Amino acid sequence: MTPDGSVLNSQAGPHRCDRINPSTDKPCGTVFSRRHELARHEDTIHNACKQKVRCDLCTEEKSFSHPDSLTRHYPSLPPGR
Repeated sequence: MTPDGSVLNSQAGPHRCDRINPSTDKPCGTVFSRRHELARHEDTIHNACKQKVRCDLCTEEKSFSHPDSLTRHYPSLPPGR
């Protein structure tokens, strides 16, 4: 609870990524307003076992870090694909 009597929101930011960037040996430092965005960033960028999803409808190799990104990609395809 804050001094004015309001309840603190555990999701309230900023949430900073302190993971070490292997290419620079410095903390990442990316800031997110929501905790789940930080968790998603860590899974996508810093996780050694990154899982990519691939668009099977594209002729060129097209992959995405998250399934919802692939879902947003489908409407951009030409009709009949």
